[in-house]
Amino acid sequence: MIKRVLWLLIFISVATFAYASEADLTGSWYLKFETGLSNATGPDVKLENIVSADLGKSGDIGLGGGYQIYQKLRADLMFTYRGGLRQEIDFADQLHARANFSSVAAMLSAYYEFSDWHGTIPYLMGGLGYVHNHLDTVSITDQQAAPVASIQGGGWSNLGTQFGGGFAFKVREDWYLDAGYRYLHYGKYESDDVIRYATQTNQVFERHVGKFSANDFTVALRIRFY
Repeated sequence: MIKRVLWLLIFISVATFAYASEADLTGSWYLKFETGLSNATGPDVKLENIVSADLGKSGDIGLGGGYQIYQKLRADLMFTYRGGLRQEIDFADQLHARANFSSVAAMLSAYYEFSDWHGTIPYLMGGLGYVHNHLDTVSITDQQAAPVASIQGGGWSNLGTQFGGGFAFKVREDWYLDAGYRYLHYGKYESDDVIRYATQTNQVFERHVGKFSANDFTVALRIRFY
């Protein structure tokens, strides 16, 4: 995954210098406000007897700023929070595990912008950054929703990657609206390695480990200033 993003960034850089004759070197800064929907892929949880596992969907919100390096190349640093995800796991023995999940990311991304077409600017993007995933306490219940056991959650920090594309629309002087898609891979997360049964007994087991990836659909407002 990281290799794919690096190759994308190399392509962006080469393509930008190839169009150096069209470059606008004024160098403007912008603020960026973003919101969207994250549709998580399967968490790939490493536990036995799993029938299904899902992290669900979540809204996300982001804030940051960027710099227009050339006419066709810009970069930004965004801080994004996803707090509405929930891990749901069904086991073959008809037990169900549930835990809230959240993720905070600081991502540095580069964008290659194609030529303006009737006020619409297509773009490609790729990014790398720091991610902190957090799994809350895992609650395990039976068919009747009676408590069976619990597992303490935990946090885990990772190198995250993302890539995608979209369209930018100029809505007024120095104001742009971006509508796009990105695939993100934000690394792993894990729980404690002790399961606490409702009978007040504890047992050490193989740590609950998953991975967080998602398809994002985003809308962002960029406001330029000089």
